[in-house]
Amino acid sequence: MKNLHRMSVISCILVAFAAVSFAFPSVLLAGDAEAEPGAFSFLRRDFSGTPRSRFAGMSGGAFSSEYGRLRKELEDSYDACYVGLDDDGRRELFESEVFWEKYFSSYEKNLCGVLDRPLLIYADGAKNPVITNVYREIVTEILRWRIDDLKRWKQGHYLSKPAMNADDIELKLTAERRRYAALRSDVVLLRYILYHYDRKNMDRISNLFGEKKLEFLENRISDRRTLLCEQLEMIERSNRLLEMISAGLRGIVPVDGSGKES
Repeated sequence: MKNLHRMSVISCILVAFAAVSFAFPSVLLAGDAEAEPGAFSFLRRDFSGTPRSRFAGMSGGAFSSEYGRLRKELEDSYDACYVGLDDDGRRELFESEVFWEKYFSSYEKNLCGVLDRPLLIYADGAKNPVITNVYREIVTEILRWRIDDLKRWKQGHYLSKPAMNADDIELKLTAERRRYAALRSDVVLLRYILYHYDRKNMDRISNLFGEKKLEFLENRISDRRTLLCEQLEMIERSNRLLEMISAGLRGIVPVDGSGKES
């Protein structure tokens, strides 16, 4: 009985893999190993007319420069926010920052190997593909989010959605949490089929960071509606990252007529 169950599971995985392969029969999947020139001539396709994001054509040096600028801006924003807090606030912000660094590092470590390259993806429900570097998009977006938060909090500004009351925000929050669960399941499936990265550990670290961030906010915000708005943005950001990871894992490596990555 156990053997039958094991065979059933393996069969399901193989069927899923076949479905992915069928969906992209003429390209290299993002998780595939590097191919030797000429080894996959039947996989070649010209993507020269596909729109490219600025990250797709950015050199390694240009990205390092932008990354360094954002890290410096983050450090300055953290220091400015920190000095304006009382002792409890400083402790809570420091703890939040420690877990944010772990959270950020987990994305860097786990996504760099497979998503740090030009990939053709469909993202944000787009009907047409775009070629981008998903890893770079995610890394810079996480940095900007943290910078924006620190700058807002330093000014005492917290999120608000004027057109929504607290009950509406709670309903939206519940819907986004359900969406997160669905997106996470999708990414976990793709992880097993295409690429093994430590999603479980990433989730654990993300949850710890979320708890520390929420602890900091709860001690700064007395208005329930405003706190719900901050929580809603937290889950919406998580969903944005999962969407990008899913699109990246489904992405394909653009190959031109010479068999080289474009």
